[in-house]
Amino acid sequence: MSEKSMKIIGIDPGTLFTGYCILEAFNNNPKIVDFGIIKLRSNISHFDRLKIIADRIQELIKINKPQDLAIEAPFYGKNAQSMLKLGRTQGAIIAMAQINNLNIYEYSPTEVKLSVTGYGNASKQQVSKTVCKLLGLTLKKKTKYDATDAIAIALCHYYKTNKIIDNTSGKIYNSWADFVRNNPHLVV
Repeated sequence: MSEKSMKIIGIDPGTLFTGYCILEAFNNNPKIVDFGIIKLRSNISHFDRLKIIADRIQELIKINKPQDLAIEAPFYGKNAQSMLKLGRTQGAIIAMAQINNLNIYEYSPTEVKLSVTGYGNASKQQVSKTVCKLLGLTLKKKTKYDATDAIAIALCHYYKTNKIIDNTSGKIYNSWADFVRNNPHLVV
């Protein structure tokens, strides 16, 4: 890869659906390499699900060789048991990143939504539409929001670690929020 390139694995952790995205950027031009979900059956133990997630994350890292892991932080849950399981899921993913010497970054759901849509309380539908518009993606009807959330997490990390260059005008912005403020017509 060139000096002006980076590869990020974005993860939206979940106990039944874990969204993932591989985002690669050359010269401030982010593109999706791969995205989807790790679907887990509810009839297997939580520990078996953790192994499946860890194995799949390990495979994605080995194939794509990202430098950074961007992962969504758990915010709150309906009950303590759900939060414990979600924390374990996040821990398994972070352990795989540590084993593979990735830089690890954690973002809150509000931070991700704000960086991608310009609105911290955006709905999953708004996040999905904005991500698709920004990256020129056309999704299948059955694409789960966990996958587009993972794309948003990777984009959030990309925006927070890079300056934004408007390819049309050539203007440089210091943050995605700055870009959105100056280009509200481009936001869904």
